[in-house]
This record gives sequence, structure tokens and C-alpha cells, in this order.
Amino acid sequence: MRQRKFEEILDECVSAYLEGRRSVDESLSLYPSLARRLDPLLRAAADTADAFQDLRPTGRARERIRQRILRAAAERAAARALTRQIHGFGAATRRPLAGWAILSAAGVAVTGLFIAAGILLPDAMSGGSGELF
Repeated sequence: MRQRKFEEILDECVSAYLEGRRSVDESLSLYPSLARRLDPLLRAAADTADAFQDLRPTGRARERIRQRILRAAAERAAARALTRQIHGFGAATRRPLAGWAILSAAGVAVTGLFIAAGILLPDAMSGGSGELF
């Protein structure tokens, strides 16, 4: 039998299982000459489909998830509305140079780390005690 014909039969059997028209054993009985080749493939497809079916949340669970997302979005919107009136919150009240101040502070911190590493690492590598004084 040609490979393409086998693939068409396999596809038809998997579709029948997924749609609930036939079980794996019923499909195997329809194609006894191919049963040995079809059996492991159909069982793997059925096991995979069943595993994914277990992962799908029920309608009730999907609704609870949707409600949580909507509630969280509403809470964020309310928090933004409240903080918009407070000086120092929100994009409109940010100082234009605040980003540069943070960047320069980070640069000072990184420079300090390099200096400390330069002092401590050579001493540790030479077998020193690690004491600075």
C-alpha cells in the first residue's frame, strides 16, 4: 500500500476518534491488514488527545478566570484614577531628568563594584588573607 493512502487512512481514523464517531479498536477492525501499523499511532494519538482534554478548563473554570482578569483590570484602572490626583505619581508629574539621575546612580554603583573587585580579587588570587588593612 502506498504511504499516502496509509496516511489518509490514519488521518481519517484519528479524525473519527476525535469527533467521537469511532473508538481506536473500531478503527482497527475496519482496517485489519493495517492494524499492526495503525495500532501504535492511533493509541498515541488517542492518549495525546485525552491528555489535552484533561487540560482544558471547564466552562465554569473559564468564566472564573475571565472574572478574575476583569476584576484585576478594574482594580488597576481604579488605582490609576486615584493616584493620578497625587503629586509625584503618573507620567504627567515625572521630572524629565529623573531617568538620568537613576542611570547615573547605577553607573556610580557599577564603578564602585569594579573598584572593590579590583582591590579584593588580586589579593585573594595571590593567597593573601583578604584583609584590606
